[in-house]
Amino acid sequence: MSSFFLEFAAVFVLIFIVSYLLSYFKQPILIGYILGGIFLGPLFFDVLSSSGYYQIFSHIGIAFLLFLVGLHLNIKLIKDVGVPAVLTGVGQILITMFFSILITTFLGFDFVTSVIIAVGLSFSSTIVIVKLLSDKNALETLYGKISLGFLLVQDFVAVLVLLLINSFIALNGGGDTTIVFLKLFLSMVLAVALFFITKPLLKFFFKKNHNSEVLFLFSIAWCLGIASLYDLLGFSLEIGALIAGAALASTNLHYEISARIKPLRDFFIILFFIVLGSEMFSSTIDFSEIDSKTEKLSLVSQELLNILPLALSLSLLVVIGNPIIVFLIMTALKYTPRVAFNAGLAVSQISEFSLIIALLAFQSGIIDSGVISLLTLIMLLTITMSSYIFYHSDQLYALFSPILKRINKHKFNHDENIGSGLEVLISGLSKSQEHHLEKIRNKFTHVTIVENNQKNYLEMKKKGLPVVFGDMSNVEFISEFDMTTLKLCISLHQDEETSIMLVENIRKINNKGVIIVAAESEALAYQLYVKGADYVIIPNHVHHEKAFSLIEDLLTNKDQKKKLKNDHIRFLKDVLD
Repeated sequence: MSSFFLEFAAVFVLIFIVSYLLSYFKQPILIGYILGGIFLGPLFFDVLSSSGYYQIFSHIGIAFLLFLVGLHLNIKLIKDVGVPAVLTGVGQILITMFFSILITTFLGFDFVTSVIIAVGLSFSSTIVIVKLLSDKNALETLYGKISLGFLLVQDFVAVLVLLLINSFIALNGGGDTTIVFLKLFLSMVLAVALFFITKPLLKFFFKKNHNSEVLFLFSIAWCLGIASLYDLLGFSLEIGALIAGAALASTNLHYEISARIKPLRDFFIILFFIVLGSEMFSSTIDFSEIDSKTEKLSLVSQELLNILPLALSLSLLVVIGNPIIVFLIMTALKYTPRVAFNAGLAVSQISEFSLIIALLAFQSGIIDSGVISLLTLIMLLTITMSSYIFYHSDQLYALFSPILKRINKHKFNHDENIGSGLEVLISGLSKSQEHHLEKIRNKFTHVTIVENNQKNYLEMKKKGLPVVFGDMSNVEFISEFDMTTLKLCISLHQDEETSIMLVENIRKINNKGVIIVAAESEALAYQLYVKGADYVIIPNHVHHEKAFSLIEDLLTNKDQKKKLKNDHIRFLKDVLD
């Protein structure tokens, strides 16, 4: 135990050093995890001797990650973006496969191998994109929701492909393929049952005694238990964990569950990327039989020289071609250039499903081990490149926007004129907070609510509320509002990018309007005050309801507004110091 403890400690010391250096130079930390895994693997330090433990840890990390994705993917959200998600997800897969088969067949691969490679290049990594969207606080943006929607569609298609390959293996081995379809039926029945039993189950356990620690234990047991059930049915742990989270998404405890599981997710998912880096070329080179590091490096170098040109070419097809395909599909669906561009970046890498499919194909004798090495290298290259692209998406959009706007000329289609006389702008409003609107509408003439959920938008329209459909994280959308007459802005979005962009854009042309925004941390709150916010809501400190009760004082009493702001800034300085 002590030797494993020392090994485990050494792993995180090295990962910290690599990640710190990358963060110091403002590079994606995700790359640090993979690079650290390469250094820790058999090619260099060979620290991960207890590889079985790390494999288990990495699977737990994936389970928690997709469990949290499920918690944020209320079935209503999937319904809201359902048609665009299906059309974009399936359309991108089919188009990418078509061009990939043409290219790989031209390069000399036989048709069956070309199909397997094409399948591998068609799926994008939900794990990576969720991590990148989470790092950018973009999970709740319009493009974030659409991206997750079509990535879920891709995951579903990937599961079907895995079923087909499993069926092929069972058929070749003399097994009964009807068992596979029976398992598929059972898994669907189980998923439907879970959505019906979660609310009564939570009500039974936590209605009278809402113990947070017991809820934490329930969340872990629920996530891992459902994931294990799906694994026993012959599906992946990932699908089971995702369904486990989605089943809880519509309950009133999903926010608390999410907050408690996040630290576990962050810890275990690091180990997933470490393992991914450490297993580079392990499928084609048996490092256990080679003692000399020089010989290991020589074999890897030779392998790299053989496949690097092809891997780079196919990686560029994924990194450049897939986003173009998604951009064109979403342009046809009448999304704006920025939303289509950002959503397209979500498919600029290949998925872990690609390697699973390739390994199954290899085990069934469809392909040779060289294809696995090729896809492994493509996965590393595309994840690396897409991480940089994703983190610099705003700069890239600014660079290519003149071309993109010539191709995609769609603009926001509002039902009312929002260009002049705007007094109040509200976004991020929940149904429970709509009752506050009456006082605001009685006090001001021109009030506009922004909503990026199609269903909520339609419900607000039916109620006669002054709502427009749009995404507050989109600077082009914000630029359509005349901020010069703005007297009050309330934005309850907690993501950093939206809050900072909103405050900066208003303060450029309006120094008098009262701005109330939300922040997820003390550091972000202080930054927003520096940029000109009048009051910053931190959910852990001030509830949204209290913020609405302060609006009257903030609007009518300048001294009170100044005092509230200064008191909060002093408090934040004490916390941050």
